Amino acid sequence: MSKTFCSALWSEIHLLQDGTFKGCCVMQGSDKGVLKTNGKVHNVIDGLKSAANSDTAKELRLASMQGKWHPNCVRCKNEEEAGLTSHRELYNQKLESVITYEKALAHTDPVTGEALIDYPLAFYDLSLGNLCNLKCRICHPKASSGWYGDWIKLFNLQGQEINYPTPQGNVSVKHIKGKQYEITPDPFAWIDDDKFWNELLELTPDIQHMFVQGGEPLMVQKHYEYLLKCVELDYAKHMQLEYNTNFTKLNKKWIEVWKNFKKVYIGFSFDGMGKEFEYQRHPAKWNKMLENLELLDDYITQYPDVFQTRDSPTVNIYNVLHILDYNEWKIKTGREKFVNIFKHHNKTLSSHGLHSPSHLSVKILPPKAKDIVTQRYIDWRDKMFAWIDSLPDEYSAQQSNESLKANIQNFVNSYIKFINQEDLSKHLNGFWRYTNKIDEIRNENFAETFPELNKLLTDYD
Repeated sequence: MSKTFCSALWSEIHLLQDGTFKGCCVMQGSDKGVLKTNGKVHNVIDGLKSAANSDTAKELRLASMQGKWHPNCVRCKNEEEAGLTSHRELYNQKLESVITYEKALAHTDPVTGEALIDYPLAFYDLSLGNLCNLKCRICHPKASSGWYGDWIKLFNLQGQEINYPTPQGNVSVKHIKGKQYEITPDPFAWIDDDKFWNELLELTPDIQHMFVQGGEPLMVQKHYEYLLKCVELDYAKHMQLEYNTNFTKLNKKWIEVWKNFKKVYIGFSFDGMGKEFEYQRHPAKWNKMLENLELLDDYITQYPDVFQTRDSPTVNIYNVLHILDYNEWKIKTGREKFVNIFKHHNKTLSSHGLHSPSHLSVKILPPKAKDIVTQRYIDWRDKMFAWIDSLPDEYSAQQSNESLKANIQNFVNSYIKFINQEDLSKHLNGFWRYTNKIDEIRNENFAETFPELNKLLTDYD
């Protein structure tokens, strides 16, 4: 089997916030994996299957079958080389029943990469526009409408329009008043188009797994209405749903409809806890997150076969040290309080490393600072091992002590390797410019929120 085979290239639909098709959610490279034919970008307004045999899709399939890393697949390549679990590996697990390497070879033109059989579109990865109530430090206006105001201030665009590129062309955002903005042309209008939702409903009988994110997906009313129709038409019991949510809009309305589906995986974006969480995910409040964790934990008790949860922290320069405190909290609270939510921890402790933008990557740490951070990770591992060894019994019914220790070891090894994989310290000045400006705009203070990290960066800058 090809070491680069990825089943997503045959049976997945991935839509960006602006309705553009992409090879998968983590593709990078010069065109970020956007699917094109003769240089023209494919968009969902042309239909959900319109990009299946685009030029880009065929190139990606050929490389995947031939054991080559396509330039757009560099993130999975780097993660696998660092010992992290890549999206390619996750896709192959999820879609094993739909498409295998052998099936792909048999039904794909070996010269052009064209898929000769219209495989069921079993996996959907939908980014439902940019409507969002948060403006996270590692985000931007294309993924969060909450960023518009601060983006204008960040780049001194008061009285001007924001012009930022999308694969479809430039988009202008004009401030009207308060929190109202006019988007021209509006690349997110497809979210409210009945044509899209009707076509999706027609294809739903083939859907095995749907991954939904935003923006913030729990703010999209038409998605909620689509789920109600899936329940009404008896599709829900065959479907698995998966969410990446900021967790602020979780409530009983959503959980009550979710409980009708075969399986619901709820991923919530916590990059820390307490004041560190609130700094990174402004204006979310940590106490509200704890309330929602209690609500969800109670529902899992009632429907243990339906709900499965995972946090999804992004390891970036802001939380490169704090992530250790957060991981310790979630591991211990998984035994003491939120026993349904944090009952098992995988080999990356559910985290993934930030790759872009470079000025927010952990790799901007100066070399001497990396040495100190590396030792901190090792010391934290030893501390957690001692805690585990002190337990009177196994960590949980789902995870043994030795399994947890092995996964903590893998997390530490992988991120030590990831942090030291590349020297991006030339972007440290960019980090300070960005951080200081956003601090000024939001009346926040990096040094007070992250004193240890601040000292580390200033001492070795």
